Amino acid sequence: MKIFIKGAILAFSIFLAERILPGVEAKNKGWYVYVLMAFVLAILNLILKPLLKFISCPLLILTLGLFSLIINAIIFYLTSYISNKIFGIEFFIRSFLDCILAALLVSIFNMVLSFIYKESKD
Repeated sequence: MKIFIKGAILAFSIFLAERILPGVEAKNKGWYVYVLMAFVLAILNLILKPLLKFISCPLLILTLGLFSLIINAIIFYLTSYISNKIFGIEFFIRSFLDCILAALLVSIFNMVLSFIYKESKD
């Protein structure tokens, strides 16, 4: 049950980021778009993110961890690309700056919503 709650929080975070940023757009507005995007993002975060952090460890140390924003943006862009090409979901990101901002917003929303859920559960 916990994994479904976390997936719903991630999907809602993607929904909020898409609504706030004008450079991030989903052509299909159904809930399945955000659920599928959350699923792809979770899989990429599970598999690819540790590898990218390991490879870019010197840059992470040099920038005091700020390079993780770029890693998150790359993963978010790959999520959009995979969703477009494989699943046929029309989720577009106009520029890399929009991708960085979207990844940052999704991270913030996910953290805040997870904290709210945890507090309401206790």
